[in-house]
Amino acid sequence: MKNMDLHPTPTFRAVLVEQIRVVGPTLKPLGVIFGGLFGLGTILILLNRPPDPVSFELNYFTLSVMALFGVAIPLFLWRGEESPFRSGFPWTLPVEKAQHALARVGAGWVWLMVAVVVFILWQAVNTLLSGGTLGGSETWLLAAPAGTVEDRMDPATMTSVVWSQPGWLFLVPFVGATGVYLLISALFLAIRHPGRWVVGTLLGLLVVTLITSRAGFNWLDDVAGGTLNSLLGGRYGLSTFIGGGTFEASATRLPSGTEVLVWLSLPTFGRWAMAVALWSTAAIAALGLAVFRHRDGRGGQAPT
Repeated sequence: MKNMDLHPTPTFRAVLVEQIRVVGPTLKPLGVIFGGLFGLGTILILLNRPPDPVSFELNYFTLSVMALFGVAIPLFLWRGEESPFRSGFPWTLPVEKAQHALARVGAGWVWLMVAVVVFILWQAVNTLLSGGTLGGSETWLLAAPAGTVEDRMDPATMTSVVWSQPGWLFLVPFVGATGVYLLISALFLAIRHPGRWVVGTLLGLLVVTLITSRAGFNWLDDVAGGTLNSLLGGRYGLSTFIGGGTFEASATRLPSGTEVLVWLSLPTFGRWAMAVALWSTAAIAALGLAVFRHRDGRGGQAPT
């Protein structure tokens, strides 16, 4: 029997580079879907040029779309045979399964950043095609800082502010999409059938809500609803994390009959930074625990 040369275990960097190359074709269907939608949007702008130029704006809609990338990519990254709970390709590699999973998450993140950059550039091109400019400022109506909702939305109490997008707002899509991506990736690595758990949880919440409402447990409904609202739309909630505070707007009608957006508060870097600290810590911790679950103890040696 001939002696076989033993090759050194690949470094994490080598595994990551290889995963970036492999993940690209895996995400191609997703790129085709989004590319088709973006191409259609550009065609509509060219054929039906709006009377007002399309503004280059990082608002709640565009930031939500980029956060959606962080949800969509893991769906393609861990589907089929690439599921971390299936035996197969990862087990044949000369690296630990947890290291392979982490490298695959890293590779998906690289392509996520590419998608965010492409989307921002696409939005900039559409702005120029519509006759708009990439800079500039706009006037916002700002609600009164205190009082009831009705008092704050009274046109007589509103003030006008001139707003131009600060530089830190361009960090929001990258950080927000990354945080969402890490949370969804942790879900796929931690749970064998994440789709069933998500649907089951939503149905369970619906049933509990119906029961508490009919049974008159309004206090329980208020506690659950208040907790959910704090997590999603609170001062440091998920909406602040992925939107930088640009979700703080509500529609109202002026005495003239014109419907306008009124901002309840202006986006601030301090508030967004606190939300980033909280949600990033949670996302990294969740991913770390999920990856730890897949340690196989091979110590870098392929199973025999």
